[in-house]
Amino acid sequence: MPSLRVYDTKGNEHSPTGGGGRSNERVKDLFYDGVRLAIEAGRERKFTMFFRARETRNARTEQFYAVYTTRDGSMREFIDALRDRIETEWGYTIDDSADDMSVFRAIDAGNTSLPGSGQDRAILEELVGSRRGGTVGVRDAESALGLVNELMGTYDRAAVADSPESNALSDFDLVVAPNGSSGIAPIGDTEGQWESTKESIRSRLIDEEIASINESVQTLSREHGLSSSEIRRRVGQRVPALSAPSSGGSTTDRLSTSGSSSRFDMAEIGKYVAIAAVVLLVLIGGFVGASELGYIGGGGGDVAATVNGTVYGADDEPLTTATDVTLEPTAASTGNETAPEPETVTAENGEFAFQNVSAGNYTLSVASTERFAYDNESVEVPGNTTELEVSPADGIVSGQVVDAETGDPLSTDGDGEVDASIELVDGAGETVASATGGSYEFTVGLDGSYTLRASADGYESAERSVGSFGEQESIELESTGGTQEEAESTGVTLQGEVTNATNGNAIEGATVDVVVGLGEVYEGTSELTGDYEVTGIPPGDTYRVEVSADGYEEASRQVDFSGENQVFKSDFELEPTQS
Repeated sequence: MPSLRVYDTKGNEHSPTGGGGRSNERVKDLFYDGVRLAIEAGRERKFTMFFRARETRNARTEQFYAVYTTRDGSMREFIDALRDRIETEWGYTIDDSADDMSVFRAIDAGNTSLPGSGQDRAILEELVGSRRGGTVGVRDAESALGLVNELMGTYDRAAVADSPESNALSDFDLVVAPNGSSGIAPIGDTEGQWESTKESIRSRLIDEEIASINESVQTLSREHGLSSSEIRRRVGQRVPALSAPSSGGSTTDRLSTSGSSSRFDMAEIGKYVAIAAVVLLVLIGGFVGASELGYIGGGGGDVAATVNGTVYGADDEPLTTATDVTLEPTAASTGNETAPEPETVTAENGEFAFQNVSAGNYTLSVASTERFAYDNESVEVPGNTTELEVSPADGIVSGQVVDAETGDPLSTDGDGEVDASIELVDGAGETVASATGGSYEFTVGLDGSYTLRASADGYESAERSVGSFGEQESIELESTGGTQEEAESTGVTLQGEVTNATNGNAIEGATVDVVVGLGEVYEGTSELTGDYEVTGIPPGDTYRVEVSADGYEEASRQVDFSGENQVFKSDFELEPTQS
């Protein structure tokens, strides 16, 4: 079920009735580095977006971040959920007039555009997909969103940011800055990788074209009876760029001469070079000679076969979900070093079939499903090629361990403060697998019974029997509060009074934060008398104390907690905000 949380720019969860009690240091970092949208993909998809809103029409506009977690939802659904929460439930007004709301406006209006050329996008996709990462500039927010949408599925983390080279984005695969750039402009380290990636793609295109022409030459000879001289003559007529030059200089020379290469894009150059390679091959040795050298196959007379069968589950019933099945040659049927590309079909209702398979040895592999994993099988053509039966080798047990109150995974990879520990125990009580974090996935034997045991610091342990393979119902752990109690028993205490600097009256409900370090804050709230107390503070150092209250300016100071004292004093006077 999708979840939506709203935070202020300090990473504190926001609610119209008061603080939500949670903090998110990630949000704080994203704000300071000008991140307008962050997307994290995985088992669930998480959108984090900057927005502005005001409580009433005349109130000051405040800055917030919304964090939307969903299994398969879209950014459109995110915006709808956010408007429903902010404007319908809370009665606030979202203010999208500022320049830093351009990403919000583009998503809300559904306006996107795809920047750059196809070649530029291919280069960026290569960088992102290979996890080298890509940081680029584009013209505007619409272009940034178009690029992020286009490459979704390629990256684990992507962001649209004003400061694309900030430290907070160092672990993102794709960072896009709407900075007025024309097309797609590489930034920073990406700039150095751009040309080498472009050349790599170019080489791959050339290889693909050569392979295609190689296949065409075989077809012309085998099926149409053309001789090598006839192939050479016809190619020369149809491709003027490969005709013999009248006054010196090879085809390659002409393609690389100053000014001429600008007429060809990457694919065109690859095509001409590929055709040139084949024609030169024919010129040197003719079709027969090339065949003997192993560059192109002869007529051949192999009888094609069909490889088919059924994929089963552990209950000896055919799978009911679609599953990819791949047939990959272990060696080329011609005996060459390079085998043809593997073929993949999708098994519907467990049944699969590969048509026109040449003689040779193959490896049949079935993609793991949510419930089962399969071993590879050897297939010989002709031979054991029909009515193959593929049964699972192992079962898969997966799921999440969550906070019983919030439903959030107990993992420090997200917003959580602790990692859950999960053990898979067999019928004899032996631990056969274990994992740490809010999610787990175990591959286990098909026979036997299993139990999941989950625990986390500050939570009651729980266990659950595994009734069937696949994704399990989330294990919910109840908080014991033990971690906070332990902190309070070992730390020191800060006490004091919060008053109005103008008239000296006590301020009730002021928030007092002792900031110990990144992500570690100890909090207290002033009472009716203005008195407050913060406990469990680690002793022996100086920390910043921040005090805030509705209708007052925030105040802060450094407080030294070193020495033998167990209780420290610090009073604060807050200035009323100017109306």
